[in-house]
Amino acid sequence: MTIEKSIILPDIASDTSNYLNEITTALKIPRDTIASDEQILYAWNSLPRVLTSIPIELRSKWVAKMCVAVSCGLFDSWINYIWNEMISELRNKVKRFWLAIVWEITEKKDFDETKLNDLKDSELLSLVLKLNLITEEAYFHLDQCRDIRNYFSAAHPPIWELDEYELISFTNKCVKYWLSNETNPIWVNLWEFIFSLKAQKYDEEQIKTWSKKIRSTHEAQRELLFSTLYWIYCDPNSNEETRVNSLNIYISLIDIVNPIVKSNLLEAHQNYIIKWNKQSAYASQQFFEKIWNLDLLWESERHSIIVKACKNLLDVHYSMNNFYNEPPFAERLYEITTWASVPLTAKEMFVEAVLICGMWNWYWVSNAAFPYYKKLVSNFSPKEVDIALKMSENKDTNVWRHLTYWRTYLNNFKTLISWIDISTVSSELKHVYEKRINIK
Repeated sequence: MTIEKSIILPDIASDTSNYLNEITTALKIPRDTIASDEQILYAWNSLPRVLTSIPIELRSKWVAKMCVAVSCGLFDSWINYIWNEMISELRNKVKRFWLAIVWEITEKKDFDETKLNDLKDSELLSLVLKLNLITEEAYFHLDQCRDIRNYFSAAHPPIWELDEYELISFTNKCVKYWLSNETNPIWVNLWEFIFSLKAQKYDEEQIKTWSKKIRSTHEAQRELLFSTLYWIYCDPNSNEETRVNSLNIYISLIDIVNPIVKSNLLEAHQNYIIKWNKQSAYASQQFFEKIWNLDLLWESERHSIIVKACKNLLDVHYSMNNFYNEPPFAERLYEITTWASVPLTAKEMFVEAVLICGMWNWYWVSNAAFPYYKKLVSNFSPKEVDIALKMSENKDTNVWRHLTYWRTYLNNFKTLISWIDISTVSSELKHVYEKRINIK
């Protein structure tokens, strides 16, 4: 960029003073409605130092208009013109960064120059921070300047007015931080990150490396990266290695996922459903299962997931070789119900699957699956305990039929309910519990 040594502005003192007096006199309004001659002169004489720091190629019409506004004492317009110049350059920074990478990390598939120009100033500042195009310090100061522009400039009826010293400070901040090319080296380079995710499957060392870099960056960029990992996982065009990389990185950082990220992901999931995007909605559901956040999903979705897991477990339980095949299905049901409450509509199916699979079948018991049944029963809610005990007494249930069919089922049921916390048994069913636990 081309920087001049100094800028020499014309002398405006006498001309400005005369015509401002004439204008206010003609309108019969007080002269102090506009900045005083002294204020204008101070601001005008301070302006060359600020203007010199702006490269020649960045001096657009807004800079020229700013100078005219200063010369006339229109300080509220001055604020607006320098702010517009800064916003224009920040948009150019995003364009130079390459718009295509923006939609890839924000899932704004139609993000283009028009969409960029439509962003609110606050949204643009947030975006350039997340893209690591400005530092946190720059964001802090520019966000303050945004508030000043909203309350003190001609963009809206100003609530208060700034004096000449505050205006020079405002202008200096805008110029300093919009022109800054500083980036924090410990923050995540988004180009490298996206390329790396798609290059090959990560080993443990690569997962640790990226996890460390993401932990080191600021919260705004972390929020963006968490959403990016989710969107890449749900993208039908992502290959399996890329999806696994995204999931493993997310899981390695799950302890620092904040409520804002969870809210963003849930909103994205609901959008997939609303838009009937089957592939992405199914992938999103899988993502929530694997990161143990099923409770965020709608109850109908959790019902479907848990019922399906129960049916799969029962299918393998009644099949040959259940001794070998049952454990992973039991483990899956345990994991799902550990990280998500069982909806009321799925409780009977859930309780029945655990009890039947925990009692035995024609092809012998699966000892490797038994520890999961113990954990599942131990975690039964009071409602699930009630359902279990009622099933043991209801002749229309598969649990009752098993209990009356073979003595081994009866003994195994006794073992199962012995893992129930006695405090969760209702007074109404205490006698059933005691009858089953005391069977010899």
